[in-house]
Amino acid sequence: MILNFWAHDNIEFYCINKHKKPVKMTIMNGQTGQFYACPKYMLRDEAHPEGHDADERACSNRLSVIDAEQIVLTLSKEVEDDLVNGIMGDYTGTIIHVKQIDAKVLDYSDSKIKIGIVNRRAIKD
Repeated sequence: MILNFWAHDNIEFYCINKHKKPVKMTIMNGQTGQFYACPKYMLRDEAHPEGHDADERACSNRLSVIDAEQIVLTLSKEVEDDLVNGIMGDYTGTIIHVKQIDAKVLDYSDSKIKIGIVNRRAIKD
């Protein structure tokens, strides 16, 4: 595993569930711990300025910290395997499936990795 993959907050998760463009997910606190959620998960108020309006449907897309770690470990392993074989790649567009979660690398650079998330287990549309 590449040790600095998590360093300096260089990995961001984005909701790509029915939005015109990816929306950066935020850390929320739940009953069982922290998780990433679409900002549209919460009703818009002072604490959640990017939340959904009262007449707008909430976006239930979310990602547990454990599943986020598994996605990053899977991507890290793919990058590491390529490096061992002398391959320097751009992983933008790479698709990773973990449980019922579809993750797509939206942008891959030395400074930032952006991963789009659709958690089919959480979305009941």
